[in-house]
Amino acid sequence: MKTISHYISELLYRYDCVTVPTLGAFVASRIAAAIDTKRGIISPACKELIFNANLSYNDGLLVSHIAQCEHITFETANARVLDEVRRMNSSLAAGSAVMLAGLGTLRLENGQKLFVADRKANFLPDSYGFAPITITDLRAQRTNTLNIKSLRHVASSAAIVLGLLLVSPNVRDSQTPQISEASLFQSFAPSATVVVDDDATAEETFVAQIPAQQRFHIIVGSFASHSDADKYISTMRSRGTDGLEKIVSGKRIRVSAASFDDYNEAARQSKIVKTISGFEKAWILTE
Repeated sequence: MKTISHYISELLYRYDCVTVPTLGAFVASRIAAAIDTKRGIISPACKELIFNANLSYNDGLLVSHIAQCEHITFETANARVLDEVRRMNSSLAAGSAVMLAGLGTLRLENGQKLFVADRKANFLPDSYGFAPITITDLRAQRTNTLNIKSLRHVASSAAIVLGLLLVSPNVRDSQTPQISEASLFQSFAPSATVVVDDDATAEETFVAQIPAQQRFHIIVGSFASHSDADKYISTMRSRGTDGLEKIVSGKRIRVSAASFDDYNEAARQSKIVKTISGFEKAWILTE
């Protein structure tokens, strides 16, 4: 069976609330697109995900979806869900955080279940494939512009001088340097960047740029072979830790607990990951 978080994610694209029996409910609410002028980021519309531990009754939505996808009976699917939730609750009671791939992280604090959503997750179908865009403010990078009329005037003056040179007698003097057409036009070439602008004003604009993406992975294991990494992932999954992925880096097979586009977010989440038993030495890999 695929992980329970996988099926929860599938349902959140279609429903605003998915209840996990005896655990709680994941509730998604729509957030409009926004521009963060301080950070210089345009964020697409999304569904903000929260967790409500009070909504833990079995409404049948998740179990029915799993039964249909796995081609098993409702009773069998329900038993698998409850077994998975028991492992999660045991990990939480032991003081470990539970990572749900594509959803976020659950942990227990003062007897209350606290959920930190994965900021990359967006369950709004209309925004599928959209990513935040970084804005570069170019107003501080003013470019000297040359008015098109001035450019035409320079070009016409160059043409007149060139014409005079072409019709004048070929007079050479040992003290007079020879003037070539190339050097003539080079002397008239403006040193500043030429931008056709009838208003002759400096450029003031925002340019949206999609930067080269850097990924920050929270590494919890490093192995020499894929088989060793697979065994480790399988063992941790049996202990209730879901969402581990393999990353090939150099000659090593690294196991990642989560990946982020923002280093600060990765650093914040790594502190939570280190509270999970066996992940105390987690570190961040940059690619």
